Amino acid sequence: MTRRIVFAVACLAVLTALAGPAWADAITFSYVGVLSTPPVALNDSSGVALGPAALTTITSSSSNTINPVSGTVLVSTGPASMYDDTTTPGIVVANFGPGAGTEVEVDSTSCVGGLHPGVCLLGSQNGMGASGFYVAFSGGTGAFQGSFHVDYVSPYVTSLFGDPNIWQQPGSDSFSTSSNNFVTKSFTDTATLGQGGITFQVTPEPGALAIFGAGVLVVAVAIRRKLR
Repeated sequence: MTRRIVFAVACLAVLTALAGPAWADAITFSYVGVLSTPPVALNDSSGVALGPAALTTITSSSSNTINPVSGTVLVSTGPASMYDDTTTPGIVVANFGPGAGTEVEVDSTSCVGGLHPGVCLLGSQNGMGASGFYVAFSGGTGAFQGSFHVDYVSPYVTSLFGDPNIWQQPGSDSFSTSSNNFVTKSFTDTATLGQGGITFQVTPEPGALAIFGAGVLVVAVAIRRKLR
């Protein structure tokens, strides 16, 4: 009896682990560029727009596969609230909230077919609660980290890694800057885009989990018969 209970608990643990978000595959678009960001002023409604940056690779977290793909990446943000930390001169912090329009877009001729031929990924804020945070050092480096709402992913991208074309809606994007130039009491920053990444999560295919679960049950029944 004890063996049966232990085995049942083990099977349940395996199925729970497979169904959890830990099995989701993170796919990241990496890009580089040398374009300047527009200024962002104190209490201004403007955001940050970067692009077209050059798409360099698409990587998968589960398989560690790297696929060089040519294309372009566009990154934009919603309205910004800017803060000047007078206690630490030379540092600008901007908090970006949700905004209308496309927040991220990846284009490549490789992404054929699907609803949007030539488009690998579309993401928008559109009031979905997405946000971003940017910190920059005068004359030095800066970094942006933000989230977006995944609207579309090309089947070509997920097929590169054998994943289903099913994704978790929240996504994230980031970029680094250099040569930050502050003017007007540090309220404006024009910087040079260095590199960045756009990541979204692919969910496991429910059908595959169901098949695996059925297989586990078959094995459990077979072992139970042997224990009798």
